[in-house]
Amino acid sequence: MSKSKVKNIMKSKNAVLIFDVDGVLAAYEFGKRNHNACSDEEWQKMFEDGSVYKNARPIKTIKKWLKKYSNTDRVFVCTKSYTEAETEDKVRFITENYPIKTENIFAVKTDEEKLDVLKKIHTDIFPDLKEKYIVMIDDTISVLSNIQENSNYSTVHISSFIK
Repeated sequence: MSKSKVKNIMKSKNAVLIFDVDGVLAAYEFGKRNHNACSDEEWQKMFEDGSVYKNARPIKTIKKWLKKYSNTDRVFVCTKSYTEAETEDKVRFITENYPIKTENIFAVKTDEEKLDVLKKIHTDIFPDLKEKYIVMIDDTISVLSNIQENSNYSTVHISSFIK
């Protein structure tokens, strides 16, 4: 197996980085002694009762990496949200903890739609950029595989940030 070149792509001044939230920008530790606080069905109700991300922990490694290598005009978020309340909560968490602009945050209803967002960013904002410089950072293998199999964009699993 050859050595990955994706870190060099991510460090390039041309790179456009698109981050997921849960498990990437926010530690996925919502339960008291498990990763989840509740079932997927109960998750939506939690946002009606208040902010789920109020006590979420941002990832120090990502914050340091963004400070060192990124241009805030080229950093985006694409996250799956079930409700508008969840999206609002995530946007507040992201903008309070990372140098990411509100207008650079996209919410989708399904994992498959993440590829559509990458295409939109590429087509609408960076149309002359080589596809390899559009980089999705996620923790869900099926999301990354869908992008890999249906585009020429680059994909990075969050574990690449672990030293």
